[in-house]
Amino acid sequence: MIPKTIFQTHEKKYEDLPDFIKTLSKTWINLNPNYQYVYMNSNERRNYIKEKCPDLLNFYDIMPEKQKQFNWHFPYGVYQADLWRYAITYFEGGFYADMDSICLSSLDNLYTKNYNNQEIVAFGPKCSTNICAKLYQHLPATNKVIGKQGKRSINNSNFGSCKHSTALKEIIDTVINKNNPNIYDVNYNPEASMGPAIFSNAILNNYNKTFLTTEGFCEHNHNYQKGLYRLEDQKQFMVNYLGQKMSYYDLLKLKNIT
Repeated sequence: MIPKTIFQTHEKKYEDLPDFIKTLSKTWINLNPNYQYVYMNSNERRNYIKEKCPDLLNFYDIMPEKQKQFNWHFPYGVYQADLWRYAITYFEGGFYADMDSICLSSLDNLYTKNYNNQEIVAFGPKCSTNICAKLYQHLPATNKVIGKQGKRSINNSNFGSCKHSTALKEIIDTVINKNNPNIYDVNYNPEASMGPAIFSNAILNNYNKTFLTTEGFCEHNHNYQKGLYRLEDQKQFMVNYLGQKMSYYDLLKLKNIT
């Protein structure tokens, strides 16, 4: 079973987050009152990596320099958060949710949706369509879902994992850490080695241990252009709900979350 814990992170202390972002996080808290809620800022996140997975720390710490070198699309904190989400869900078990995602339904409802105690729950959509198309060829009919506009895809913005899941171990041990000799090479750009594509590959390799669903548990920010900084501006926050762009407050009104 996946432990009843929800993990979130941002660079700031929780009390320093903009109010509308706190409201976002409270959709996860309020709809899941029997779940432990764990938030870590950038310092706490690094300390967790140092304590629980010190082999990742050097890689974690080179992100700012790599961003300057390769002019990454997102702030380096996004990529550090990628490493942290894999580590904390691997060691502790639980559900990870991006700070700009909204919970729409209790996570307890998963257990009535053919979940069957798989190691990983992935919510999708919007990522790595060709990888996911291969994945879907292997899934049983009861575990197939179609994303918006027919795209079949996975994202690492929201997922759940039991402790010590095979897929997350693969990410930590193989993709990110021990078997990649180029990580510290001055010319190596690790941007693609942390995010949704890597997560999708791990899911593909462990498809028989994965439960995929798009049945209304959460929605994720549709504006991907500003990384963590987009959360500073309420006007930048948009979601894509059933193919229609709406503001955060429109969605809350529609779903009666307020």
